[in-house]
Amino acid sequence: STFNPNAVVLQSAVTRTSDNWARLSAASTIDAYTGYTLSISLNSDILAIKSARQIAHYLNTTFITIEGSLIDDITGEDVVPITDSKALQATAIIRDETPPSLIEYALLIDTGILELTFNDVIDVTSFDITGFTLHRNADGSGAQFTF
Repeated sequence: STFNPNAVVLQSAVTRTSDNWARLSAASTIDAYTGYTLSISLNSDILAIKSARQIAHYLNTTFITIEGSLIDDITGEDVVPITDSKALQATAIIRDETPPSLIEYALLIDTGILELTFNDVIDVTSFDITGFTLHRNADGSGAQFTF
């Protein structure tokens, strides 16, 4: 059978608008298959979904459309499409409850930039620089600078 992740669109309502959807990319792959159930590993597509803000936060903001090219049955027939304006609502959703962690940073003295890299999508509007301190030593001793 074939698998085309680009045939999947997640959206926040039955009918798609300009800013409430995310299309899966080739980065999404089949994770598991058990006859009637197909599990898709979203891989890097999860970042686009989380960044969309309106999608997949609650059952009433989680809908899917699929094109016939998504996958074939065992005889080679395309799956029946679910079109926009008739999007299917999720029956369950497990929200991301894991907080982001700082995984690395770079202090670019020549440009005056402090670059922070997190392991998850962050909401930049919630960033509070006053809660950030640079220490001279890893154990927190010695000179320090709090923003």
